[in-house]
Amino acid sequence: MKTPQTLFLAWQDPNSRSCFTIGRLTFDGVKYKSVYTQGVKDAQQTCSFSPL
Repeated sequence: MKTPQTLFLAWQDPNSRSCFTIGRLTFDGVKYKSVYTQGVKDAQQTCSFSPL
């Protein structure tokens, strides 16, 4: 079994320029899986981020 490939998704607030890791996309060789990370809650509380 191969190790899944992972891509992290970041979002930058246009006003404060703060960056947050908001998601993770993995590929196991057959299927993709996308999940939000704790960074979404941080971005919502700090910068009024709306999930995509």
